Amino acid sequence: MTFPVYRLADGVVWESLDDNMFAVYSGLTGDTHLLNETAVWVLEWLAAPGWHHADDVVHRAASEAGVSEMELRVSLGDIWTTFVHDGLVRRRFVAPAAL
Repeated sequence: MTFPVYRLADGVVWESLDDNMFAVYSGLTGDTHLLNETAVWVLEWLAAPGWHHADDVVHRAASEAGVSEMELRVSLGDIWTTFVHDGLVRRRFVAPAAL
């Protein structure tokens, strides 16, 4: 059995447009995306060295935001697939013992 882990893709940068929205550029695709502060917060966690399990990122985010993990998962929706598709994060599949 394997599961996905993620890291920020090379060449991803973002800039704040206002208190809640960010312009995020993907060096992989050359596209710019508008993301909210929660999505960019996830990207910041994924910028840390190494590969990250989605559950760990959600747990930390929920704890810092003072909300339940379920509430945060609902607000993020299918962000992992979107991030991969948009060239913002890299994904690989690993066996549990590989971490």
